[in-house]
Amino acid sequence: MGNGPLTLEDRRRIDACPFVIRFNDRKNLLPGERTDLLALRDKGDGWHGESRCDASPVVLIENPSSARTRAPSACHTKYRLAHPHALFRTCANATTASAEWGASSGTVILDALQQDPKVSRVDVFAMNWKLEDSKHLRGEGDLLKQCASKAVIHRTNKDTYLP
Repeated sequence: MGNGPLTLEDRRRIDACPFVIRFNDRKNLLPGERTDLLALRDKGDGWHGESRCDASPVVLIENPSSARTRAPSACHTKYRLAHPHALFRTCANATTASAEWGASSGTVILDALQQDPKVSRVDVFAMNWKLEDSKHLRGEGDLLKQCASKAVIHRTNKDTYLP
C-alpha cells in the first residue's frame, strides 16, 4: 500500500486483505489501521520513515551503494532486501533501476513479490506514481502494468501523490 490517496471503500478493501504492506512514513495511515509489514528504504542519511516505527515488523530496502549496516533502533527489523539493480528480470520490458534514488519502495517490494512463487496476487492501493519532482525511476507505473502480472492495481481517486 502506497502513500497516495485512499477512499473509505479502499480502506475497507485493504482491511479485508490477508496481509498489508505499507511503505516508509505511511502518510495515509489512520489510527487503528493495521500494518503487517513496514518497508523502509535507505535514504543515505537514515531510513525513510524510521520515525514512524511501531510494533510492526520491518523490511529494510538497502541501497547497494550505501555502507549502512545499522538497522533503525526503534524498528523491529525482520528482513533486509537489497535494492535490485535490475527489476522484473523475467519480463520482456525489464529495466535497470538507473535513477538517482533507484526505484520506489513500492516497485522494489512488488518486484520481490513477483518473484516469490508463494504469492499469487498482490492488490496495490494508494500508488499512482505521481512523483513529479522525484529522483526515482521514471515510468514505474507503466513498468508495473507490463511486468507485475501478479499485481492488481486499484486506481486512486485523485491524481496526486499525497493523500
